[in-house]
Amino acid sequence: MDSTLSKEKEILNGLYSLVLDSPSKEESKELLELKLLMEDREKLNGSSDLSEAQIRVMFENLEKHVVDSKLKAMIVETKKKAPLFAQHSFWNNQLVVKYCDEDKERPQGIIKKLEFKDISTVPTPLPEEFEWCIIDVNNMEEIEEVYKLLKDHYMEYDKGKQKTTLTIDFLRWVLAPPGYFKDCAVGIRLKSTKELIGFANSAPAKISLGGTVLDMGSFSYLCIERRFRAKRLPSFITTELIRRTNLNGVWQSFFTSSKVIFVPFSEVWFYGRVLNYTKLFELEYASIPSGSSLEEEIEKNRLPTVDIKGFREMTKEDVPQVVKILAQYLKRFEMHPVFTEETVEHMFLTKKGIVHSYVVESEKAVTDFVSFYLVYYTVHRHETIKGFSAANLYYYAVTKTPLKELVNMVMVTAEKMGVDTFDTSDSMENKTFIEELKFEKLNDCQHFYFQNYSFRKILPEELGMHDI
Repeated sequence: MDSTLSKEKEILNGLYSLVLDSPSKEESKELLELKLLMEDREKLNGSSDLSEAQIRVMFENLEKHVVDSKLKAMIVETKKKAPLFAQHSFWNNQLVVKYCDEDKERPQGIIKKLEFKDISTVPTPLPEEFEWCIIDVNNMEEIEEVYKLLKDHYMEYDKGKQKTTLTIDFLRWVLAPPGYFKDCAVGIRLKSTKELIGFANSAPAKISLGGTVLDMGSFSYLCIERRFRAKRLPSFITTELIRRTNLNGVWQSFFTSSKVIFVPFSEVWFYGRVLNYTKLFELEYASIPSGSSLEEEIEKNRLPTVDIKGFREMTKEDVPQVVKILAQYLKRFEMHPVFTEETVEHMFLTKKGIVHSYVVESEKAVTDFVSFYLVYYTVHRHETIKGFSAANLYYYAVTKTPLKELVNMVMVTAEKMGVDTFDTSDSMENKTFIEELKFEKLNDCQHFYFQNYSFRKILPEELGMHDI
């Protein structure tokens, strides 16, 4: 079991003993569903890899099936000592679908209809030593502050030995889409030094959900400097981000997290395909099976040769046709963005080292489209290799070329550019090529959440979304 859940395990064991040894268990044995609780306890003590979601369900089962009022009150109070619940207690008071709501009949749609009069015009109060600021993404000095904060404190892996490094140009691209909310690149500064120690962003997104098109806020890049995470600053900055998004006339939002916070409406797993086997082997991200050699593994992982007639880099002149085939293709998914010519031009026209997009042209018509964006990782585990690059499959639309061939072609293109790995998720139609193109499952799951919206569970193959 993850060591971060050891406290939850200890508390749960104490609660099970409390319930199962209680004198009142006989009079309410059926309602307690004693067998279920005992099975949960056996699972708790017998498994080493329980997830946050499984642990949470065990807590909920205890609370739900105990009828003795004194026991129930004691369970509720004791549960508060579990870090898993204390960490996410903020969301228990928000307009989201909570785990305690899962068994209830709930309508799909807006959780609470809000109006401007319901929204405070006063910024969320912060602890005395901090103050709010708005980041101007077009101001080089301010965007450099965001870059430094994210570089040092955002998305660490392997106990800090690997860090995501988002370039300044990447941030300016992703934080300022057409119509972006200029007051929703929210920062927190130390009053005494004016140092930027927190950041989060909300960007406008037009989303088709079950056939209904909604204006939503897309929350991203929430980051608090390590020294101040115990001061509940994520809760403050999320509250302020929701308030500012609402004041821009947008009442629903979505975001993703690697953690289970409340009930997600979807979740996807990530898969990786090594392109530079020698480099990834040096960094210990690729291994050599017993009886094999580095040369043999390089040969086994060589990309298949593919040549697609009419495959070329996307140009500005292609934008209207790309909008058209994207709109038609994405209709097959339960949730997907709605793109305009302006958003397609901004998000997909190739920006070297950031995003690369390609089309297949046949008889002067664009029949297929594919794109990827680049992320860089800094590593502190090797004397000479300081990092590696990963291409991430982005949006695509196919009408003529088989998807597997199109992805194969774009991986060959990325490899020629010197990219080290190629990553994707199991969303959209990606499961159709993951195995054949030798992608391997990564230990990385992304949960999708709505704020002020309720919807049924969306399977990965029904999800036509990417969250950078």
